[in-house]
Amino acid sequence: MNRNKYLFWVLIVVLFSCKDTPDETEEEENGNIPGPASISYTILSVLPHDSSAFTQGFEFYNGILYESTGNPASVANASWIGPVNLKSGIADKKIFLPADFFG
Repeated sequence: MNRNKYLFWVLIVVLFSCKDTPDETEEEENGNIPGPASISYTILSVLPHDSSAFTQGFEFYNGILYESTGNPASVANASWIGPVNLKSGIADKKIFLPADFFG
């Protein structure tokens, strides 16, 4: 009786381990990589922005937008970090980074 139970469970495991679809590795090897999932979005508002700022990153903290910028030329005072006025899009205060730092 125990042998029959054992064989039953082995059969169940074997059946459930068989798949009819290839796994991700096989899909990548065959070039059948699925595309990215689509997401939807809604634009709530459009804010002005200083077009001379080469934005590297930004973050909202306590209702204030902080922006970091960089300049690929790595010239003095090219990169800065600071809070940005949401009405004007201009930084209220800029903390300039040394030329060897890319904001």
